[in-house]
Amino acid sequence: QKLGLDFEQLENRNLKLTFTLIDPRDHARPFSFLLLINSHDQYEVQACNPHIPALPLLLSTLNSTNDFSGFIIAMRQQFKATVM
Repeated sequence: QKLGLDFEQLENRNLKLTFTLIDPRDHARPFSFLLLINSHDQYEVQACNPHIPALPLLLSTLNSTNDFSGFIIAMRQQFKATVM
């Protein structure tokens, strides 16, 4: 929580990631997405709030490189761009 990132494991191999400390006007405002691994062992995002237009490209990169930490960093940057 102090780092502004929370992981919540849900059923069916789903993982909810919630960022805070992004919006300078409201540090508690959540920015989140629901990540899962599908039956083809590919990452998918089922829900993303707020919407990130670059998400398909970010997911494609994640699935081709398996760079999970890079994906998390990129998502945070995209969320930050929505409030700048």
